[in-house]
Amino acid sequence: MKQIMLFIFLVLSGYGLCAKETLQSAFITRWKTNNPGSSGNNQVTIPSSGTGYHYTVHWVKVNDPSISGKGAGPYTGDVTLTFPIAGIYRVSISGDFPRIFFNDIMDKEKILAVEQWGTNPWQSMHRAFQGCSNLAVMAEDVPNLQNVTDMSYMFSKATSFDQPIGLWDVSNVTNMSHMFFQAYAFNQSIEDWDVGKVKDMSVMFFGASSFNQFIGSWDVGNVTDMSAMFSVATAFNQDIGNWDISSTIKMSRLFRGARKFNQSLGKWNVSKVIDMGFMLNGSGLSVANNDATLMGWAALPSLQHNVNLQASGLQYCNGKTARNTLMNTHNWNIKDEGANCTLMH
Repeated sequence: MKQIMLFIFLVLSGYGLCAKETLQSAFITRWKTNNPGSSGNNQVTIPSSGTGYHYTVHWVKVNDPSISGKGAGPYTGDVTLTFPIAGIYRVSISGDFPRIFFNDIMDKEKILAVEQWGTNPWQSMHRAFQGCSNLAVMAEDVPNLQNVTDMSYMFSKATSFDQPIGLWDVSNVTNMSHMFFQAYAFNQSIEDWDVGKVKDMSVMFFGASSFNQFIGSWDVGNVTDMSAMFSVATAFNQDIGNWDISSTIKMSRLFRGARKFNQSLGKWNVSKVIDMGFMLNGSGLSVANNDATLMGWAALPSLQHNVNLQASGLQYCNGKTARNTLMNTHNWNIKDEGANCTLMH
């Protein structure tokens, strides 16, 4: 009898440990079923993309644990979960789940939060939470991004998202294009991100109208495309003048409409840049900072010829000679508001 009781105890203890380990490793999200979406008002659809899926799902109604269940899985792609009644549910995913892919469609408004990333090794974050306008990332752990190279559009149009993600390891990511596009609320420190492998930062903070964090220490030496990176980022005004942009080729609309941005870019090595169309239109560069920018660029030993540089709203004074050098020696086409030395005295 004692042996039987001991056996039962060991079995139950083992089960408890297994359940705890499974819970800790799960990807856990919270959803509101009757928010607008493609599924019914007592349903949610978990969006997937590609192959490599083999996962199970458990769910429980928030504030009413008596209503709970699990899916019929394992699943190898999208799954629509049907709950007994409409409401807010916590959904736990265990197993192989390489990516989540809202892509600005389906039940993008139903997901409310990421509560835990778990140990799942993510393969891509491309368009992961695009359009998830009610999303908050409440997880205290960090996602396993070791295999992730693409984070483009990850939080694009996630208009409520504003939680700390500064501890994420993004060291293998090469594409951050549109990552925070129109993420209006986002304003968290990401200064410590290792972006040394990133090549594409185009449209990264476009319309991220709250973002104004220091990122001047970023290693952007491999970035080739910065087109519209801070376009309409209306709060941004950080010193990024020491960035190594020697690999950058495209800068069109980089600060277009970034009306508070008022920093000198004179230390930038723009020798490879071929496109500056609308780059500074509507930015906030003062005459002094515009002068410093023009003088720094004109002093570079080599520049691309026939570059279009639009700087609507900006004026120059001491940078007149440098501006002429860019236009006459390198055949740049510069469109600005002309000279104004009255502000310099």
